[in-house]
Amino acid sequence: MRPIMLLICAMCVGIAAAFGADESGSAAPPPADKEEKATRPDPESLKPILTDVLDKDKLIRIMAQATRVGGVTVNIPSRLQQVPFNLIPETAPLREKGVSVRLKSLTFRDLTLEGDDSLDWDADRPVVPRLMRFSRLAVEAEAQYGKITVPLAADFRDGVLPFDYLLNPSGFDIALIPERKKDDFSLRDVKLRVGNGLTSRIANMLVSPKVGELLLRYGVGQTIKIAGEGGEGGSQNWFETGARVLDALGIR
Repeated sequence: MRPIMLLICAMCVGIAAAFGADESGSAAPPPADKEEKATRPDPESLKPILTDVLDKDKLIRIMAQATRVGGVTVNIPSRLQQVPFNLIPETAPLREKGVSVRLKSLTFRDLTLEGDDSLDWDADRPVVPRLMRFSRLAVEAEAQYGKITVPLAADFRDGVLPFDYLLNPSGFDIALIPERKKDDFSLRDVKLRVGNGLTSRIANMLVSPKVGELLLRYGVGQTIKIAGEGGEGGSQNWFETGARVLDALGIR
């Protein structure tokens, strides 16, 4: 009988230990909402960055006003012209074929920017959301394949493009077509043209819809980023002269 009693006691001790482990394990993880709040930056620490964002946003809105009186052309500095294919994975075959694309300029017509000046949150990321609309956006670029360089152009009509100013401790980035807003993105018409000199296979790859989206994403992103920067090499761009012209016309 003694061995049987020892076995029963051992089983009781094991069951009690198991229940004790369950109780401590279930109490350990903190609620999910508390974890999320703990990872969010302090809104007070973001105020200086928010000010910088709104200053940049003001320049884009000034440009938007000018697009209603003849359109505005923004020239892309040479250091930013190289288009990275990794923005749109479907364009990777162009890189594999040795094709490169350089973005030269963008011309906006009837541009508007929607959104208020308050800070919002995308999960735990601080953002200032915007919705860009335009009646037309013309993009001038060039494609290079080996020693051949040919003009490449894209024409977008009636576009709706959501984007975020994404704040971080060191400044802010531009996030075009964020996942939560992808259903707001739309274009009524897209036309791409490529000059003569390339093989039909390469030319057909360049006029694909994904190349058009690549030019749109990169071009608009760079336009926002360079707002307020000086021209390179003594050249002038719209953001250096446009604000003064609008002041003279009394549009601002």
